[in-house]
Amino acid sequence: MEKHAAILERYLRVRKVVSAIQNAAVGSIPEDIFEKGAKELGLAKGKTLVMRAESEFAIFADHCIYDVLRNGKNVIERYMDGLTAAPDSDEAAIHQAIRNARYTFLKAERRLPGVGLEAQDVLYRQKLLLTDVGFSKSVQPGMWITTRLLVFDDFAMTTGAALPIAVLDERDARKMIDEFDRGSPEDFGALSRESRSQLATVFVRMALAMGVSENVLYGERGAMPLPVAASHKISRNEPCPCGSGKKYKRCCGR
Repeated sequence: MEKHAAILERYLRVRKVVSAIQNAAVGSIPEDIFEKGAKELGLAKGKTLVMRAESEFAIFADHCIYDVLRNGKNVIERYMDGLTAAPDSDEAAIHQAIRNARYTFLKAERRLPGVGLEAQDVLYRQKLLLTDVGFSKSVQPGMWITTRLLVFDDFAMTTGAALPIAVLDERDARKMIDEFDRGSPEDFGALSRESRSQLATVFVRMALAMGVSENVLYGERGAMPLPVAASHKISRNEPCPCGSGKKYKRCCGR
């Protein structure tokens, strides 16, 4: 318990710094990146950004600063190029974790009240301590979450735009993952920047099309989003949310 208390204390410090960097990066999103991100996630109606739930803006902003690339670089990296951090400091570790952020699937295994979750990173086959007080209250063991992770030496945290995939049973979630599975965690780590961004875009787009953002709630102002049980499931005859143009039953729903 003393170890968890120390991790939680560090997490709270780190989260403040991460939030400040991300908020500043969001404020620097260029118009072309904003428009491209909206189109990629299916949130654009002409020049208008259309959202069904409050949580979708956090998801959209996260996508724009991490996954929409220009000349091989994302918005948050361009912002951090102007920052400095002392070697071996928490700030240096935070900058590195942000640059190495990975989008993945998590399966919650055990709640740690007041701390977070023990979770399995399914794509990278790694067991993690996911530190998030809200998740320790709201996420049930067995729930699937697709999220961007920042990984430190003793804990991991989301970038604040996690989506609960409670609409899927394990078989369906595995089908989504198998579309991109290369067979080993090293392969995912070796994916090009463009491939990692494409993977994240498809996962988020599919999750949004399934309506899971409508099953995310906010607690106190400025808190991380909290997933709740979802009920909507995409019809087999609807267009596949991956953007292939095929019906879901002929594509990712096979």
